[in-house]
Amino acid sequence: MSNKIYHNIKHSFLVLIIFVLLSNLAFAQEPETTEDYKVSKFYYDFQYFGFPFSANIGYQYRNDSSELFVPIVGLSYEYGLYAITLYADAKMEYRYKRFFFEIGFKQGLIPEVGDGYEYKNLESLGRFKIGYYFENVGISYNIDVGNGYTREIESRNLVNKFQVKQNLSLSALLHVDAKNTLSFDTAVGVQSLPYSDQHTYSFFARIPYTFFHYWGEFGIMPAIRYSAYFADSTREYTIGSLYLYDLMMIPLTGNNSDYNNLLDFLSYVHVEYKFFLRFLPAGFNNIFLVVFGDIGYGKQINKNFDNGQMLYVVGGGIGYSFFGTPFQLTVGVDQLENVVLNILITPIMHRF
Repeated sequence: MSNKIYHNIKHSFLVLIIFVLLSNLAFAQEPETTEDYKVSKFYYDFQYFGFPFSANIGYQYRNDSSELFVPIVGLSYEYGLYAITLYADAKMEYRYKRFFFEIGFKQGLIPEVGDGYEYKNLESLGRFKIGYYFENVGISYNIDVGNGYTREIESRNLVNKFQVKQNLSLSALLHVDAKNTLSFDTAVGVQSLPYSDQHTYSFFARIPYTFFHYWGEFGIMPAIRYSAYFADSTREYTIGSLYLYDLMMIPLTGNNSDYNNLLDFLSYVHVEYKFFLRFLPAGFNNIFLVVFGDIGYGKQINKNFDNGQMLYVVGGGIGYSFFGTPFQLTVGVDQLENVVLNILITPIMHRF
């Protein structure tokens, strides 16, 4: 057990030290000037334009530059690596100017494993998150501790295991004007299954770009993901990413076994064009047509890089701009010749 504790502490400090070094740059900035005012009111928040769908209520108190949200409770409907799951959420958040931290708990409400509705089959995790926003850059560190799903390499069975996940992320708005938006997202993570002595790390980066004009919007996004085991780790459970999950798509045809294999290396380029039907009468001119295509390369665990597979999805659909949010329904065909469905919103999103 002492060896397991050592690994968890070592990997925790590896991610946390990087975050602290970056945070020191943040507080070296000139202090912001703010107007003195107070806010004390009922708080609510809805996330309805992409996964996770969520609804939260709570209490908001603000005194000058300090802002507190507590308690915040709600529900979230999330598309994960293994299933679409309903969660009950509870958290509190504190903000001071551009600094924030959050403490929360997520309780799964739908079991994905086991024969009956037992608590041990439900996902549940606690989260601590801390971050800072620069003018055009945001950094954050979060750690999740609790029970979550993973898949056994040999049997392919889905199991619920105690996990410790850490993530250090950075988002940057590189350029924005009336027509062009270019941003960048990257993250490094460490995941441990302490009772199985499995310790892994991961890397992710993407660069979304969109060009807007009167009749349409063109978007392109290259992305890359990589996951690996630490040298002293066991290799009992799968690691990696799902191609369709990255594109916010779900398969409508084909067998579930077709999508059980996670990719420890994944790289792709997503291209999309929206054509606005502005010539239609008022009330209908918010409708747009969508065409998209993806091409990439992925490698499964325990396979050589040369033994990977080409990945693609092509398709199209229709959308509607609702209060500035472009909802869309698109279908496509992937490399397995299965029909896939896009989940309400484009994967090309500028997250900062």
